[in-house]
Amino acid sequence: MTNPDRPIGIKTGDRYRALTDASVICLVHWSAPFTGGQQVTFPAGETATVSFDPPSHAEGVSLIPDRYRDLLPVLVPAEDAAGEKFDSYSLVVSFEELAQYFRKVP
Repeated sequence: MTNPDRPIGIKTGDRYRALTDASVICLVHWSAPFTGGQQVTFPAGETATVSFDPPSHAEGVSLIPDRYRDLLPVLVPAEDAAGEKFDSYSLVVSFEELAQYFRKVP
């Protein structure tokens, strides 16, 4: 089913800047059949890139911070980042929050 509230034109590679500190979901990906996550604050002024085209039924977008390594200790709990099976992290932002707290940048 297509989400009628989905913004048109969001695609892989689009970049967005946080206008203010933004509460987002940070997913922690493991080299195991498990993904964890928690609400975190994405700092104002930081940019992130859309990691894949949102499917038609999506209610949000997956983002990868442009300063991925620098923001890892800010966004991912230290015990997770130090975990043997820690693989990566990503952010999930609803379309509503994307429109309210972020702006597209070139």
